[in-house]
Amino acid sequence: MDQLNAGHRITLARPVAVGVPGSEASQVPELAAPGPVPGRQGFHPVIALTGQAALATDTNLLWQHGRLAVRARCYGSGRLRLTWDLRSPHHVLALPAAARPKRTVLGTIACDDRVHELVTAMRLVSRHPHASIIIAGGLMTSYRVVVGTVR
Repeated sequence: MDQLNAGHRITLARPVAVGVPGSEASQVPELAAPGPVPGRQGFHPVIALTGQAALATDTNLLWQHGRLAVRARCYGSGRLRLTWDLRSPHHVLALPAAARPKRTVLGTIACDDRVHELVTAMRLVSRHPHASIIIAGGLMTSYRVVVGTVR
């Protein structure tokens, strides 16, 4: 196979060999981002992330108050798993799994191309340290995530 056209959700910059499922030579096509994640009254966005499969990124939540909340939209197979870590992803991802510090699983979001909100019990204070949000989905999962706070 040298081209992949499956509607507007799967795109390749140019026709390239994508191989066959299970082949080591196969490439994962880049998925289009899901639609926007609109805000809502009472939700205070801090960082917005768009990606595919998995991502770990620093969040600067200094001077933020309230409960940690996530609004997200994704599509693909399975669910999007959201995890919180108080260390920088540069340190966390470099460690073998057994040596990584304990993380707080925030929850999962259905990948049905609808906006979902996950409000956690985690309360932030103004001097909350930098932390990492880890987003994990399947290779064929595309997401748009907004991390913020609610009071």
